[in-house]
Amino acid sequence: MVLHGVMTGMVLHGVMTDMVLHDVMTDMVLHDVMTDMVLHDVMTDMVLHGVMTGMVLHGVMTDMVLHDVMTDMVLHDVMTDMVLYGVITDIVLHEVMADMVLHDVMTDMILHGVITDMGLHGIMTDMVYGVMTVMVLHDVMTDMVLHDVMTDMVLHDVKTDMVLHDVMTDIVLHHVMTDMVLHGVMTNMVLHGVITDMVLYCVMTDIVLHGVMTSMVLHGVMTDMALDDVMTDMVLHCVMTDIVFHGVMTGMVLHGVMTDMVLHDVMTDMVLHGVMTGMVLHGVMTDMVLHDVMTDMILHCVMTDMVLHGVMTDMVLHEVIADMILHDVMTDMVLHCVMTDMNFMALTDMVIHGVPRKRVWSRVTRIMLILTPSIVYFNCIIFHDV
Repeated sequence: MVLHGVMTGMVLHGVMTDMVLHDVMTDMVLHDVMTDMVLHDVMTDMVLHGVMTGMVLHGVMTDMVLHDVMTDMVLHDVMTDMVLYGVITDIVLHEVMADMVLHDVMTDMILHGVITDMGLHGIMTDMVYGVMTVMVLHDVMTDMVLHDVMTDMVLHDVKTDMVLHDVMTDIVLHHVMTDMVLHGVMTNMVLHGVITDMVLYCVMTDIVLHGVMTSMVLHGVMTDMALDDVMTDMVLHCVMTDIVFHGVMTGMVLHGVMTDMVLHDVMTDMVLHGVMTGMVLHGVMTDMVLHDVMTDMILHCVMTDMVLHGVMTDMVLHEVIADMILHDVMTDMVLHCVMTDMNFMALTDMVIHGVPRKRVWSRVTRIMLILTPSIVYFNCIIFHDV
C-alpha cells in the first residue's frame, strides 16, 4: 500500500499486493491473478481468475471482462455497455437512456426526473430517480438507484453494486468481491479469502468473510450486509442499525451511530464518525487506530474490545458476552444461548432464548458497578468536548 507517497508491501497467500493512491498505480496479484488499480483520472486493470477488468475513473472509459463477459463503463455523462452472460446492457447516465437486456428481458431507463420501465418476465416496474427499484432476474437481484444512491446487481450468484457520484460500487463475481468507490471513496477487494482494503479520504471499509459481504460507507451512504442469505442495509447519520441474529432482525439507533452485528463466524463492522473497526480472523489480530479511536476484534471464541469516541465496547462471540457503551449508553449482549442487556439512557433488559430476568439484572448490576467508575472517567476525560 502506498498512501500519500508512502510505500507499503503486502503479501497475501504468497501473493504480493502493491497499492498506491492519489494518481498512482496499484498492482495486485491474488492467487495468480493480477489487478492494476489507479485512481483519479487513471486507469485500472483487473484480472480475476483469468478475467480481465479495465477501469478508468472520471470521464474515462472502463472495460470489464468477467467470465467471458464484457463490460464497458464510462462515468459522467457517458455511455456504459454491459454484457453479462451473453446479455447486453446499455446504460447512459445523467439524463440519458439506459437499455438493459437480461435474459431476453428488456429494460428501458431514463434517469433524472424521468421514468424507468422494467420488464422482468412479464413484470413491469416504473422508477423515478431517487427511488429504489428491485429487479429479480432468474433468482438474481438488481437494485438500482442513481445520484448519491446505491445500485446492487446480482447476476447468476454474482453481485454488482454500482453507485455514482461520491457513492460506492461493489462487485462480487463468483464469491469474489470487488468494491469500487469513485470520487474520494474506497476500493476493497477480496479474492478467495484474501482481503485487500484500500481507504481513500477517510471513507469506507468492506469486509468479506466466508462468502459473506459487508459494505460500509460513511456520511449519507449506504451499507449492505449479506450474512447467511440475510441482508442488512445501513445508512449513517440519523441512522438505522440492523442486527440479524439467526434470521432475527433488530433495529437500533444510537445517537446517529451505527452498529452491525452478525454471528456465525462472522463479525460486526462498526464505523462511527470516520472511525474504523479492526478485525481479527481465525485467531489473527489486527489493531487499527483512526482518529485516536481504538478497535480490536478477534473472532472464534474471542473477545473484541471497541473504543468509539472514548466509548468502550467489549464483544465476545460464540456463547460469550458483549458489553457495549455507546455515548454513556450501556449494552450487554450474550449471543448464542443468550442474554442481552440494553441500557439506553435508562436501563432496558432483554432476555433472549429463555435466559431468566434475574440473571439479567444480576449481570447488569455487576457490570454497572464495575463500569460506573470507567463511565465517569470517560465522561470527565473524553466526553468533555463531545
